[in-house]
Amino acid sequence: MRIQFERISLFIICFVSLLANSSTSFCATWSIMNSGTTNSLASVSGRSGTDVYAVGSFSTVLHFNGKSWSSVMDSGWSGSFKSVWGISGTNIYVATGGFDYIYQYTGTAWTSEFMGGLTAWFNCIWGNNPSDIFIVGRGGMANAYIKHYDGSSWSNMTAGIDPILNGVWGCSSSDVFAVGDNGKVIRYDGNNWSAMISPTTENLMAIWGDSGSNVFAVGDSGTIIHFDGSIWSVMQSNINVKLTSIWGSTRFDVFAVGDSGTILHFNGSDWRSMNSGTTLNLKSIWGTTGADVFAVGDSGIILHYGGKQKTVVIPLF
Repeated sequence: MRIQFERISLFIICFVSLLANSSTSFCATWSIMNSGTTNSLASVSGRSGTDVYAVGSFSTVLHFNGKSWSSVMDSGWSGSFKSVWGISGTNIYVATGGFDYIYQYTGTAWTSEFMGGLTAWFNCIWGNNPSDIFIVGRGGMANAYIKHYDGSSWSNMTAGIDPILNGVWGCSSSDVFAVGDNGKVIRYDGNNWSAMISPTTENLMAIWGDSGSNVFAVGDSGTIIHFDGSIWSVMQSNINVKLTSIWGSTRFDVFAVGDSGTILHFNGSDWRSMNSGTTLNLKSIWGTTGADVFAVGDSGIILHYGGKQKTVVIPLF
């Protein structure tokens, strides 16, 4: 009995030690999904794991119902879609990659709204609720461009900077961040946008956070910066490829994607590379939880992360 107890104790000690010291004990698994298209996908977003949308080139709009991806009815748009955001399955907004149009999908029909110009380029759409939606991009003079929807109409906002804006995210109607070329970061307080001091001059492509004092932005050359509520600082990514999108379930579970199939994960301490299983450029990432994450990119690639674990067997007796 004593020998058997010692063997069990040894097994527990070795197993705990392995978990603490091995980087391969738990292996994250990304799998390639059947998208049904080879058109490049630029954005993914949703409301649940059974209600996810992806949009991209040639007016591609796909929907995932929890089992498979399928094409959504023709919107009537012949160009590219750049960004998607929705508050429900019957209230989906899609921004075009040019010509200043916004499309809305009700679940059964499309409507479109012309924003008043032919030279604007939308890069990202984000909303706090159906009556508080922001779009950022490039204006006709290659300057920062911001539109806001208040539930009844769209209006122009003054960014106060010149470079193109690429990403927008907020935690409330009075605390919204946007990032853009040349490392520019601006913040909205509910009344005005103002420039923030940025630690980089690299182009910033996307932004995400879980509060106004915990915000991440990513961009060219593997750039990752973090805002702690007081200052922005550079984080070590250990890569040099363009990062295009970022999303997290919590401040201790953040994902970033980029060119050449790059996927990084932040565990609250440092960023580590994940095996994506592809070398295609990834453009967008979104999830419902840390164990239900979608990434999309070139040639219709869609990846899904289920947070699966690898079982490690230690034969001690």
